[in-house]
Amino acid sequence: MGRSASTISREVKRNGGRGQYRAERRAFRKARRPKVAKLSELTAFEFKRFLAEFQGRGLSPNTVHGFFEVIKAFGNWALREGWEVGPALLRVLGPKVPVTEMETYSEAQLDSARAPMSQYPAG
Repeated sequence: MGRSASTISREVKRNGGRGQYRAERRAFRKARRPKVAKLSELTAFEFKRFLAEFQGRGLSPNTVHGFFEVIKAFGNWALREGWEVGPALLRVLGPKVPVTEMETYSEAQLDSARAPMSQYPAG
């Protein structure tokens, strides 16, 4: 590693010893994400806050809606399995996804697409 054994030993001891990486654990605990530890603690407010945080990160509306669908499906599954799930959580409505209209081709674009096919006989 290019360092003396005493330097490496000192750093390992300072960071909690073998198998213990304090800095990584600290970063994981402080990461920006919902801090819900139990399913029963996941309220409708926390769910909406989670979705708003994803929207604030600049994720596409389809991505945020995908997260919504996964979490809502998990909540419904947990309820069917007998886990305690707040009914308000299951009533949360999904975020709006903009509907984009497909562009239509102009006649010139259609003609250029049809041109290679004109060399083949119909049949």
